[in-house]
Amino acid sequence: MTLEAEGSGRQTTVRLKVADDGVGFGPAHRGSPDGHLGLRLMADRVAALGGRLEMGDRPGGGARIAVHLPVDHEV
Repeated sequence: MTLEAEGSGRQTTVRLKVADDGVGFGPAHRGSPDGHLGLRLMADRVAALGGRLEMGDRPGGGARIAVHLPVDHEV
């Protein structure tokens, strides 16, 4: 798993990225058939902070998630 955080100086957005080399999301992992709402709740929380969430499969395998959050002060 890889975790990256980007931002410096007077940026308006901070980006957090997480990636792994597992099975990825795939169609079976995108919904919440068993009542598992983790990704949905994460997206809702990011949106409540004025940000956006990107998620998908990595080329060659694995998953990736990027969170973009606005900042109004020096990072």
